[in-house]
Amino acid sequence: MSAHFLDTTSPVPEKKGANERHFESLPVLSCKDLSVQLDGLPILKHIDLSFQSAQWLSVVGPNGAGKSTLLKALAGLQSYQGHVELKGRSIDQWAPKARAQQLSWMGQMSTYIDDLRAHDIVRLGRLPFQKTWSSLSPEDDLAVEESMRLTDTWDLRDRLMATLSGGQVQRVLLARVFCTKSEVLLMDEPLLALDPPFQSQWINWVRKLVANGVTVITVLHDLNVAMSAHQMLILNQGEVQFLGDTKSPDLHTALELVFEGSVRVVQAMGMQSQFDAPSHHVMLNPGGSSGSSF
Repeated sequence: MSAHFLDTTSPVPEKKGANERHFESLPVLSCKDLSVQLDGLPILKHIDLSFQSAQWLSVVGPNGAGKSTLLKALAGLQSYQGHVELKGRSIDQWAPKARAQQLSWMGQMSTYIDDLRAHDIVRLGRLPFQKTWSSLSPEDDLAVEESMRLTDTWDLRDRLMATLSGGQVQRVLLARVFCTKSEVLLMDEPLLALDPPFQSQWINWVRKLVANGVTVITVLHDLNVAMSAHQMLILNQGEVQFLGDTKSPDLHTALELVFEGSVRVVQAMGMQSQFDAPSHHVMLNPGGSSGSSF
C-alpha cells in the first residue's frame, strides 16, 4: 500500500534551485518493500512508508501485528529485507554514533541499572554527542536538565533508579530519549506505568517536539491517545491495513474492522476544540468480537 502523509513542510521559495527543492522534499525516514522474518515466520510483509519532518504518527493494531518489529527495523535494530533510509541515505550506511544523533529509539522494556542515579541514566542520552575521552559539555548538561524538568524528574535526579516507582522510572527513560534532541523519535509503548495526568502531559510533550520539527513515531495500545496523533498506521498480520489522518472516517471504519467490531469510533462531544483533544473517541463495544486485543 502506498503511504500518504499530509505535507506540513513550508512552501519552497521559487528562487531556490531544483536540487535544493528536491533536498527539502526528501522524507526524513522511509522504507520500501520492508519485510521481516523471525524463525521463518513472516512478521512484516512488503511495507512502504514515508515520513516527513514535524509529524506524529501512531502505529496501532492487534497483538502480533508487527508493530514493535516495524519500529525496530526502522531504527536499524532488526534484520530486514528491503530498504530503510534515514534522511535519504540507507540506514545501514550510517555510523552508529551519527545515526544515534539523528534517530532515537525507546523500546517497551528499556534497560537501566538499578544502582545508577536518575541523572546518570538521562545523561546516557547525550553519549552520541560526546567526544572520545571527554566529559559532557555545558550544552549536554543543559539538554539533560531541560528534559528532566520537562518530564518532572529533575527533583528525582539524585535518586537511585531502584528507589523509583514504575511511573517515575518511565519518566526518567523518557527524559533520556528526549535529551538526545534527535530529529526522529521512535517510541514503543511509551505510556507504560504512567498515570493519566502524565499520559496527558506526554501528549503535550510530543506536540512540543513536533512543533519544533521533530518526527515522532509511536506504537500505542491506548487507541484514544493514538487518536491524538496527526496520522495513524493500522497494521494487521504484518501488513498495512490503512494509513491516514486520524480524523478520516475511512480510518475509523478500518479501525473498527481490524479489531473485529470490539471497538467503535464515535465523535467526541463537548469541549475538545478548546483543549485540542481528538475529534473522535474509541469506545469498547462489548457486543463485538473479543478475538482482537489492544
